[in-house]
Amino acid sequence: SEFIKAEYNLSDIALKELDLAFIRKFDVFLKVEKNCAQNSAITRLKNLKKITRIAFSNDWMQKDPFVTYRFKFDETDPEFLTLYIDYTQFEAGILASLSEEDSLIRLYDSDIYLDFAKCILKNDNRQEAKIYFYRYMYGDTTLNPTILKYFNKYTKLKKFHELIETELIENKKIGTCDGNFRLILEEDNYHWALSHKIQATASLIFKQALIKVEKEVPEADFLIPMHDGAVYQVDLARYNLSKIKIEKIFTDSFKKICPNIIPRVHTQSTFE
Repeated sequence: SEFIKAEYNLSDIALKELDLAFIRKFDVFLKVEKNCAQNSAITRLKNLKKITRIAFSNDWMQKDPFVTYRFKFDETDPEFLTLYIDYTQFEAGILASLSEEDSLIRLYDSDIYLDFAKCILKNDNRQEAKIYFYRYMYGDTTLNPTILKYFNKYTKLKKFHELIETELIENKKIGTCDGNFRLILEEDNYHWALSHKIQATASLIFKQALIKVEKEVPEADFLIPMHDGAVYQVDLARYNLSKIKIEKIFTDSFKKICPNIIPRVHTQSTFE
């Protein structure tokens, strides 16, 4: 946004307006105004390219502005590492903690999704199990009785689900401990109440973690959000300490809102 303001005197610019000239100007801006070395500038341009490729593949842009642009890294030893971090069993962990369902809380320490897969799907397909969890939270009324029986056996979860729907019906809105309310409309059903409660709580936890990392780990350069995870660029010399700080901030942010579980995060790193 700083570049767009300086170059175009605008606060934002539509993706469809990006072209080769924009990229070249941005490259110069990074090197001249932000003192980026060649490889650092290319890293940022590649992040922009990821966004434009998604937009182009979804027909949000008519032309890929990077189609003729070529990247050339200087041959140097890596100065940075990228750190990817996300939450393990994020929504399921929130559901277990907020409902205070002891059995789910214990399963979170192993794998809630895998338990469902083994009990109901008779396999180890965590991804498919995760989809059923989402369908349950969304209030999918087409779930078969066997699946509903699995969820309803957790008595505290069942009661929590009913309380959330009752809260929505009575108050005409549902949100988190810090707001983020969604209002019910006249034509709405109330089955999405649990989903919004969990997703809004997830959003709150994630945003608080991002803000705290920005304030307390300034050496970590935030690159891009990834649903319930984030990618940072970290100076190689300070990588290990920064990783520990970021992991602690993410787990502490989760624990603050969901004190009934011991939060788990997943991290991985790659050379730029």
